[in-house]
Amino acid sequence: MSPTTSATPTARWATTSSRRSGTKRPCKADPNHVRTWSYYGMWQMEQGNRLKALEDLQKVQLICGNTSCEEYRQLKAVIDGTATY
Repeated sequence: MSPTTSATPTARWATTSSRRSGTKRPCKADPNHVRTWSYYGMWQMEQGNRLKALEDLQKVQLICGNTSCEEYRQLKAVIDGTATY
């Protein structure tokens, strides 16, 4: 039996919660890691938080210095609804 199926709802939540909190660790280690901000923005869109995703898009643009880097284009497409991740 796998650990996921035998775990209590609280244990599953704790595991999921620790994964979510781990998302911000790379940002603390390297606040200019453009791919992390792009993925974080995509996750925000998945959660229905468009405003936070737009903030992350601005961070990606500032880090890249333009709007032509791959990470910017990918996140922008997800925000515009022309792509999924």
